Amino acid sequence: MYILSIVLLLTIASTAGAATNKKKATWTASDVIVDGSDVRITGFNIDGSNYFKLRDVAASLAGTAGEFNVAWNKASNAIELKKGVTYTGGVTDDYYNYFYTTQNAVASSSKIIVDGQSMDTKVYTIDDASYFQLRDLGKFAGFDVQFVSKQNEIHITSPNPSNAFSAKASAKLIDHKSIVYFPRWKRTVDSYLYHNNDQTMTALEANETINIATYDANYRLLSSATVKYELPVFGAFYSGEQYNYIAFGQTNKEENDNKEIIRIVKYDKQFNKISSASLLGGAGYTITPFDVAAGRIAEHGDTLVYHTSRERYLTEDGLNHQSQLTLIVDTTTMKIVNDTGKFQANHVSHSFDQYVLFDGDEHVLLDHGDAFPRSIVLNKGDGFSYVERDVVNIPGSIGANATGVSIGGFEMSSSSYLVAYNTIDHSKAKRYTSFGIEGIDIDQRDVMIAAVPKSNIETGKIKQVVLGSYVGTKKMASIPQLVKVTDNKFMVMWQQYEGIPDDTYSNLGRGHLKYVYIDGEGNKLGDVQSVKYFNQSTVQPIVFDNKVVWYTNDNNKRTFYTIPIQ
Repeated sequence: MYILSIVLLLTIASTAGAATNKKKATWTASDVIVDGSDVRITGFNIDGSNYFKLRDVAASLAGTAGEFNVAWNKASNAIELKKGVTYTGGVTDDYYNYFYTTQNAVASSSKIIVDGQSMDTKVYTIDDASYFQLRDLGKFAGFDVQFVSKQNEIHITSPNPSNAFSAKASAKLIDHKSIVYFPRWKRTVDSYLYHNNDQTMTALEANETINIATYDANYRLLSSATVKYELPVFGAFYSGEQYNYIAFGQTNKEENDNKEIIRIVKYDKQFNKISSASLLGGAGYTITPFDVAAGRIAEHGDTLVYHTSRERYLTEDGLNHQSQLTLIVDTTTMKIVNDTGKFQANHVSHSFDQYVLFDGDEHVLLDHGDAFPRSIVLNKGDGFSYVERDVVNIPGSIGANATGVSIGGFEMSSSSYLVAYNTIDHSKAKRYTSFGIEGIDIDQRDVMIAAVPKSNIETGKIKQVVLGSYVGTKKMASIPQLVKVTDNKFMVMWQQYEGIPDDTYSNLGRGHLKYVYIDGEGNKLGDVQSVKYFNQSTVQPIVFDNKVVWYTNDNNKRTFYTIPIQ
């Protein structure tokens, strides 16, 4: 009887101990937002705190500055976290298995080791998976956790990497993080960054209105303003030496010769309107301004050149053809002073991207043409006559929109005109069409620089330099950008992606930002450098405070990225 009493007592004690080791875990109904994106990860509320599956959180933060890897150390009976290491597993597919359920959570006896240091935190096991308190995990890995009660959302925000800074904005932002998909043609540039004369810089974006935000050297928002559209379509912005300029446009499907199709508005530096220049439908032979292209502006003295595109009036063959459109404006009178009719002296058809800069009194134009000519083509002249040179010849049929190349930047050194672009291996192409290139299964492109000698544009040897080799590898690269540091020093930068894309490109992992310095003839000045967690955007970087600076909007979050100049 005595022995039986001892056994019963031990059984009751064991049962009571097991009971205290368990907790009721209620499925977390809050949406989880990671860096602005909604993610489906399983969480439970235990004793009033949110716990989430460790590996799901690691998967959601992979590729950010808050990333960490997870491993089980059997010998030490420990869960090991290593910060700054990418977790390669995906989010577990059990979100709906636990939908609005209550589970038993068992307190784990496993140790927690973060970068070799033991940490004191509660961990629970549910169905053999480890669940961490989210705020504790944020402290370990460095990410921020906020609960937004109004939306019933849990926001996880990864930290900024070194030399990156979060910035406020007063208007809804345009997402423009770089992508690896290469469009057949460009679209209007809608986001800009420029520096002022008082150690500030300004971001301008064309959304429903023109939104302007000015920042100090520490990326703090100083002021904001808006400018209304004067015509329905935004064309381009340019910050000049003394004035700002914005190009607006509207369609002219009716081919009305007297309808205003483009208006270039001149503002002071506070965006007070001064005057404008107008182009009418008949003079411009245009039904759609800024058609399927980018368009850019440059100035020299009292001359402004707007190099853009147009869809033209109906021609004898029954078609509305697309071509470049180059406007030269006298900024003292705000009058267009060149011929803008059917065929300009620098005619390019079709022109899918345009760049412009000044070399002394002459302007230099760059176009991405798929027909006449089918090349990346350079024109230098005064608006009446030009010297033309094919910088990169493109194989394929005249007018086949798919070309396998994209331009990313155009600058001038003391000796050369420099073109940053990417290209497929054209030797593998079987046929070029309006929609794709037969024989090219994966649109992988090498990052290139072309240097055209200024002293002999027509016949001088064009140097082609490979800066990044990607064709035939397990990686991809974005369209490169070109930043002028000095007359003989430039930076070329691009985003690298890990893996080979599927049909949706959703399987690509964002890798490092890559950059390399080149001299005025396109030669590398050292090795290609890598920066983890930086995100390139469509914003043209600038040189500011001895750094290369740009900003990226992603999920309505603005981040400035900086690379100190070496």
